[in-house]
Amino acid sequence: CPEHISFGDEGMIKIILESSEDTLAVPVDCVFSDNSGKFVYMSEAGKRVKAYVTLGVASDNYVEITKGLAEGDEIYGIE
Repeated sequence: CPEHISFGDEGMIKIILESSEDTLAVPVDCVFSDNSGKFVYMSEAGKRVKAYVTLGVASDNYVEITKGLAEGDEIYGIE
């Protein structure tokens, strides 16, 4: 037990139950939803279009995209 922790101290532990390596991830603020599912706004031929995606593992800041985007695709963030 580290010296700076003593009996009676309180803290919080975050246990990560899932992880993923070498995946495509985007900021969680870039993912939206409607009646058809989850989507991101993507640039296609200079226009902003919805691209429906399938999500995987998520953290507080990023979410894995398992279907619907490819590496190099350009998406829009929060304006």
